[in-house]
Amino acid sequence: MFTGFSYGLMRELVIKHRKAMGFPFDDADFQDELCRQNTAIDCSGRVIPPGERHMTIADVRRFMSSLSSWDGSFVDQEEAERRATICAGCPMNVVVHGCKGCGGILKWVNEKLGGNATSKDRALESCAVCGCYNAVSVWIPLEAQNTDGLTFAEGCWKVAAGG
Repeated sequence: MFTGFSYGLMRELVIKHRKAMGFPFDDADFQDELCRQNTAIDCSGRVIPPGERHMTIADVRRFMSSLSSWDGSFVDQEEAERRATICAGCPMNVVVHGCKGCGGILKWVNEKLGGNATSKDRALESCAVCGCYNAVSVWIPLEAQNTDGLTFAEGCWKVAAGG
C-alpha cells in the first residue's frame, strides 16, 4: 500500500518500488489503477501528464508561513489588475491539484477580500512556481508572500519577492 500527499509523490513511490522489484512502469496503467482505487479523484477519462503540477508539503508550509506574516491588508484595485493581467498571460498559470483542505481557507480569504475581484479572475488558475491561487495572491502584498528560494519567470510581478 502506498500513500502520498500528491500525484507526483505517489507516482515516484510506485516507480521506485516497481524498479526495485524488477518490474516496468507504465503511466497509463498507473493512472488507471490510481483512478480505480481512489473514487474521490475526478479522472473522467483525462490523462494526467507526469509533469503536471501538484500541491506539495513545501507549498503548504510556504502558504502557512505567508498566512502567519500577513496583516490582512490588500493591494489596491489597480495593482491587483496589473498583477492579474501578468498572471493570466503567464505559462506558469496552471491548475495545481492536490489540496482538498484549501477550499475552506480560500473561502475564508475570499470573504476577507469582501467581493474584490479583477477583470482577469476567470483566466486565473494557480502559479506553477509557488502553488498560490492567483485570484487571491494578486491581492496580497509581496512582503506577506513567502517566496524564499523560488525562481519566477522573467516579467513575473513576484520576481521582486523571490528571485
